[in-house]
Amino acid sequence: MKKNKLILTRPLYQNHKLIESIKRENLDIVNMPLIEIEGIIDYKHSDINQKMNRSIHCIIFISTNAVIYFGQLLKKFNLPFPNANFMAAIGKSTAQLIKDTFGAEALFPKNIYDSEHLMDLSIFDNVSEKYCLIIRGKGGRETLKNLLINRGAIVEYLECYQRSMIPFNAENFKDTKIPGNNFILISSNEAAQHFVNQITKLNIDVSDYIFIVNHERIAEKITAISNKIKMIDEINAAEIQKTIQSY
Repeated sequence: MKKNKLILTRPLYQNHKLIESIKRENLDIVNMPLIEIEGIIDYKHSDINQKMNRSIHCIIFISTNAVIYFGQLLKKFNLPFPNANFMAAIGKSTAQLIKDTFGAEALFPKNIYDSEHLMDLSIFDNVSEKYCLIIRGKGGRETLKNLLINRGAIVEYLECYQRSMIPFNAENFKDTKIPGNNFILISSNEAAQHFVNQITKLNIDVSDYIFIVNHERIAEKITAISNKIKMIDEINAAEIQKTIQSY
């Protein structure tokens, strides 16, 4: 039976969760994070109050990291979870974490998990002059904010974490390759761009690797270095193992 290897490039704590849940039979897993996530802790109590102490129409969480680090901010300042007419999330996993962490139900797109498809939900048809709070990391796309503003919404960010790129070790990466199937999981635009930049700069051949990604935008970035790309609907152990077993 052919041996498989899976390189996980997500932040360490997310890699550890996957490693715990993926069946290891005939599969070697390499922990190789490309991005580090850190909470933003230099907020003042008044900063948070200014954003939350008002009539909130909706709170939108961009990612699971947004849920985790927003929860830490609330705990730091001993603040209750804010009231809003409804909660929303970009993806299913984020919506589930909102429920698990705060006990609140959150709406999310049913098929493709991104800002554009979230805005397809009919509940966002009437947001004119209503306050929407987006919980996210520092930086990133402005698409969601712009879509809401175009519909007349009043939008603010609460940025509760930041990303930093981890230096890429070319020799360690080359040493991971095996004679069997080599898979690389990449689940964010930032990680994809960082990886492509390093591979291109160092002129490393990745033609034998199969890339597992969860969005077309990530796939588009990876096409700069490979056409062996497999899209999955959601990042979880079952989806990943199903993909690996198909080869």
